[in-house]
Amino acid sequence: MSATLPAVIAATGPAVATESDRVQTLRGLACLLLVAFHVIGTDPAAGLRVDDESWYRAFAEAFRPLRMPLFTFLSGLVYAWRPLDPASSALFARKKVLRLLVPLLVVTALMVVVQSAVGASNARLPPERMWEAFVYPYMHLWFLQAMLVIFAALLALERCGLLATPRRFATVFAVIAGIHLCLPYLPAGVPRAFSIENALYLAPFFLAGLAAHRFRAFVRQPALQRAAVAAFAALITLHVLATLDVFGAPAERFTPFGLALSTSAALTLLHQMPGLRWLAWIGAYSFTIYLHHVFFTAGTRIALERAGVADLELHFVLGLVAGIAGPIAIEFAAKRHRAARRILLGQS
Repeated sequence: MSATLPAVIAATGPAVATESDRVQTLRGLACLLLVAFHVIGTDPAAGLRVDDESWYRAFAEAFRPLRMPLFTFLSGLVYAWRPLDPASSALFARKKVLRLLVPLLVVTALMVVVQSAVGASNARLPPERMWEAFVYPYMHLWFLQAMLVIFAALLALERCGLLATPRRFATVFAVIAGIHLCLPYLPAGVPRAFSIENALYLAPFFLAGLAAHRFRAFVRQPALQRAAVAAFAALITLHVLATLDVFGAPAERFTPFGLALSTSAALTLLHQMPGLRWLAWIGAYSFTIYLHHVFFTAGTRIALERAGVADLELHFVLGLVAGIAGPIAIEFAAKRHRAARRILLGQS
């Protein structure tokens, strides 16, 4: 979906309410949370270089169960709007290669070159290991690898009709959720190649998003929605208290706590969060923001450091703005040229 300047001007208008606009609003929210996380840094040695006791770190950890599960849930929901036609499997596969694999390879190559040029980054790979960035999880691009794995599995499941009815879907979801929860206990682990482990982490959320539309008559039952809201309220409270070292342990990946929190959060936000025009406008550029935001967050931090600016609040605000605005500017520019659209945006 493309955005226009009038849409920005209309951002102060009334909240939007269609499912499409709510999805774009949630995409915008997920973008803000993701960019803020990378501005802060994945650990005390990255980003703002804040320690574990900082409120920035607490903020990043509090929203960890929402960021990537929400992105994935929305991907499943949007897929369910226009699902695979078994008679057009080859066309579906080609579209996913264009949309995901081409920009993945291009942006990975750009990231490797930039990281090598910067030199000081902890993600830099020596020349003899640069090939690893294209095979194993690398930076934030692991998500695209994982989504390609998910779509490959989805192609097989859909062609076999295993997601066509509530009963078949429930069986598949139970199996995937069981694998998800058992991964930490597998003695041999899971191959890291092409983010297979991350695909198994995200798969239940993709299926939950698919079900939210395909079986919406069931998912939208008032009793189920109330249960999702109650579960989310209770679980996010426990998680935040744990991140603040007040009580208990935070929600972790591959745990029942984490799975329940992330799923209930996505369902609650889908049905309860109002549409916000300005956030939906950002959400329309979510894929481009995901692909390219790191160039702008890191570039802003480096520029501020070289200018002698040490104020963390200024670093955070400017990094967040640059991480959102920079990729949007890239999309505006790239859309003028077919080749640029293909390799930078994954668009035909």
